[in-house]
Amino acid sequence: MFNLAILGAGRIAHTMAKTVRELEEVSLYAVAARDKHRAQKFAEEYGVEKFYGTYEEMVKDPEIDLVYIATTHNLHAQHMKLCIANGKNVLCEKSFVMNAVEAEEVFSLAKEKNVFVCEAMWTRFLPIKNRVINTLHSGIIGELKSMRVDFCTNIMYKERMVSRELGGGALLDLGIYCLTAAAMLFGHDVAEFENTAVLTGDGVDLSDEMVLRFTDGRTANLMCAMDREAPSQIYVYGEDGYMAIKNLTNWQKASFYHKGGECIKEIVCPPQISGYEYEVLAAKEAIENGQRECTQMPHAETLRMMEWMDILRETEAEE
Repeated sequence: MFNLAILGAGRIAHTMAKTVRELEEVSLYAVAARDKHRAQKFAEEYGVEKFYGTYEEMVKDPEIDLVYIATTHNLHAQHMKLCIANGKNVLCEKSFVMNAVEAEEVFSLAKEKNVFVCEAMWTRFLPIKNRVINTLHSGIIGELKSMRVDFCTNIMYKERMVSRELGGGALLDLGIYCLTAAAMLFGHDVAEFENTAVLTGDGVDLSDEMVLRFTDGRTANLMCAMDREAPSQIYVYGEDGYMAIKNLTNWQKASFYHKGGECIKEIVCPPQISGYEYEVLAAKEAIENGQRECTQMPHAETLRMMEWMDILRETEAEE
């Protein structure tokens, strides 16, 4: 059996645990938290075989095949390095790290130790993804001109979002989805980046309004905000129609419309557990095939997204 361990016992770790226990191919083997009682409670809730009160103790367990890192952004690099140094394969929550320099350090160590590392950007693993992209670029709505992506949700009550020390801010947590959608649908050849941000007194971005101008003339207008509510959606506009996806993070349906608003095609996501299962199964397959990265989320793509966010932080003009 392929054994998964979870490092961290916060909210997203619970979602992953609920998902993995439904998989026949993967065993929910271990969990670690800085508080052993919290780890024990987590293990009892989800039927996890082993629990640990320190991360250092867990990564020395020889039975672990893959560690899923579910801690805050500011700790991702540290925790991945701990796993890699102990020969453990890693699936790390997004955003992968805080910046491109940290990403390069992690990938360099992984190459040195010959272990698998992957960013858990679940949207890239969805089975609907390739069908949507291929259909969009088939000419169904004509030549593609622009896109609009919004991800706004009021999560100001979460300490990790408003704390600079914990890697808070809308860009790292929400904006990464907007940028991922732009890259998947329009590619990587960006000629110009713009960002208008609203910052707290501590310099944490409450919202980011980004414009990406591609070398072929297309534009992507992206907005993320953690202090307001709005639909999470993608719109791509072509000369003959448009495409709409109403769930940015976990694409459930893509609808294609012609002039006049007629829906000419819909692509629907197959039934799923939570959507997290695809990244776990992809990581398992890659590891068993001797690969050190996933084709769905290669290291180069993670590094590119970190570089884009670095640029957007550098170019932001405070509103």
